[in-house]
Amino acid sequence: MLRSEPEYVKPVREKLRRASKKNPCPICGKTGCAVNNSIVICRRVSLGSHKTTTAGDYLHFRNDTFIPTHIPMSKPIEEPKASAEIISKVYDSLLDCLVLTDKHTKDLQARGLSLETIVKNRYRSTPTKMDARVVCQYIEGLYSLDHVPGFYMEDVRRLNVKGSGIFIPYRDPNGVVRGMQVRPDRGTSKYFWFSSSDLWKGAASGSFAHYAGVDKTKTEIFITEGGLKADCIAELSGEMVVAMAGVNAVNYEVLMKEIKENLPAVEQVILAFDVDWKHNEKVRNALLRLSETAKEHYKVSIEDWDIKLGKGLDDKLLKEKHGKNK
Repeated sequence: MLRSEPEYVKPVREKLRRASKKNPCPICGKTGCAVNNSIVICRRVSLGSHKTTTAGDYLHFRNDTFIPTHIPMSKPIEEPKASAEIISKVYDSLLDCLVLTDKHTKDLQARGLSLETIVKNRYRSTPTKMDARVVCQYIEGLYSLDHVPGFYMEDVRRLNVKGSGIFIPYRDPNGVVRGMQVRPDRGTSKYFWFSSSDLWKGAASGSFAHYAGVDKTKTEIFITEGGLKADCIAELSGEMVVAMAGVNAVNYEVLMKEIKENLPAVEQVILAFDVDWKHNEKVRNALLRLSETAKEHYKVSIEDWDIKLGKGLDDKLLKEKHGKNK
């Protein structure tokens, strides 16, 4: 049942989560609405609501005997997301507001990145909760943060980042930031996308390729996994590199089209997945699929090395660099 009086709202603050296909809005049965155990902020159904919010949505109160009221919709509602232009501007402003700690600077230098490249690539440490609130307040005065991945609305605008880590910008072939990953200091995940897909006024990040060391006169480009790894390979080798977030994270045909349209001088692609592809069937199959797709457009070769030199090409290059410096 629905309750129309505000005193029925539970006093404990609970995060609002965005309704999804797996967990749809209990009022309209669709996605995009905000839900927790106490209230539903429905984008579509006014019947039975307590009031209309400032954003034009409908506030419903619920309790343990709440009965869903699904209203059939003739057309599916697409998940909202801010424009690529706004997302890029917001991310640039976010990076303007943040700093990189000494510890994180040393971590990146240990990966083989020079201080000059670290500054140029604009890596940043994730902010504390208090700093994040100030940053959100500032950026919200410049742009609308509705449906910008990584931002969401609760009692105030917030960043969906938990704990300390490093922001890794993912750039298109022209250097524009179109997404960001976080490399957390702790936890089981090595990287995760800066996203807020299940939160109110948030959005999914999507998955993008990242370009490093771009030189539009070069005829070769390396393809690897991981944005930070691409930056390290570009730094240590001087080559042009494009990285996927994972072996199956982007459409291979779309990737080839993007390279062709933006880097017309490229004639050859060099596949540089981690060398354990020889023993990892999933990675090996992805490598073969990518190779077949790339062969329709370019000359293709596979970079290979002794695993004793390192699992990734960046590890190998770093070990070789240290060997030369001895």
